[in-house]
Amino acid sequence: MDMRDHSEKQYEYRSYDYQPPRQPQQPTYGMQQAYTTLGLTANATDDEIKKAYRRMAMQYHPDRQVNASETDQKWAAEKFRAVQKAYEHIKQIRNLK
Repeated sequence: MDMRDHSEKQYEYRSYDYQPPRQPQQPTYGMQQAYTTLGLTANATDDEIKKAYRRMAMQYHPDRQVNASETDQKWAAEKFRAVQKAYEHIKQIRNLK
């Protein structure tokens, strides 16, 4: 005796119904986006990159947002992480220390 439930209708796949499973795509982080996040252009010097990073890191650091509203604190924390990510990306590409 067949143990499957016969009340369920078997679905027949047709070639035009098939769609391969989608793989989640990691967003690519480009150099232009990294420079834009730091407020720079691609021809910025290494010193300008370091200064821009330090300035923005101090501006958006969570410890400096104590008196801000909760939504502003969350926004500043996200911006701080974006600045860190951009600087790390540029550092890796330019081999900065």
